Amino acid sequence: MVKLFSDSDFDLPQDLIEKYDIGVIPFGISYGDETYYQGYYELNSADFYERCRETDAWPKTSQPVASQYEDLFRPALENGDDVLCFCITSKFSGSYQSAVMAKENLQPEFPGRRIELFDTQRCTVLHGYTVYQACLLLESGATIDEILSVLVPMKEDYCVLISVDSLEYLRKGGRLGKAGALAGSLLNIKPIIGMRNGELIPYSKVRGKKNAVAEIIKGINKFVGENKNDYVAISFTSDIPEDTELIARELTKNGFETVHKWEIGPVVGAHVGPTAFAAAVFKKYAGQNIF
Repeated sequence: MVKLFSDSDFDLPQDLIEKYDIGVIPFGISYGDETYYQGYYELNSADFYERCRETDAWPKTSQPVASQYEDLFRPALENGDDVLCFCITSKFSGSYQSAVMAKENLQPEFPGRRIELFDTQRCTVLHGYTVYQACLLLESGATIDEILSVLVPMKEDYCVLISVDSLEYLRKGGRLGKAGALAGSLLNIKPIIGMRNGELIPYSKVRGKKNAVAEIIKGINKFVGENKNDYVAISFTSDIPEDTELIARELTKNGFETVHKWEIGPVVGAHVGPTAFAAAVFKKYAGQNIF
């Protein structure tokens, strides 16, 4: 048997986490001396975003440490299971390195078991999509090697574009200086950001939210071209259900037959705030629609 794990950046819907019995290694979310473990212990997404809007104190995230991985891997290994664990891009966090340390500590104790670690080179919903693919492949009877043979070449076969309705939260999170945030807000500037090779990259900037949504859809269409049947799409936001619905409708209008709606959780939400909105498309593995 294979037991799947992921750090809590992956933002997979809770019903899927429970359905596939995914072990979750939580990031810490800290406000001063208070530390919470998002979505799995003390602080869920709704409470997190409400707090973001109501306080000037800005949260910080802390990566899982090796002992957390060990504590969750060990029961699976003792049960005779192999371990396949997914982590947020190592360009953003040391979570993957913590998992590597845990593997090094545990492997001598369980020489007959496999502990495979996968740096997704993605974050939030993109990370979650990778884990979900693994769930469905495992459900179909795939081995660890077969799962990896599908997921490794697909690390770059996607497009994601994200923007924010308010630059204030990027300022609070230290991602944008006060002067830049003020100027951008006065001009109603909406930055559009993509992701490649595990890192965020600037894509463009426009004025106004309506134009930002249009620019996101335009960029997604440019990436996919005429091959929309080969892709699934996801509309996702921090905490704006109406924007999730809006972007999903636009994706559907533009010819994407499979459009799903997820949410950015607190790990990435601590850096982008509660007003982020985005769309992503992913190639269907083996030409199949896995949703």
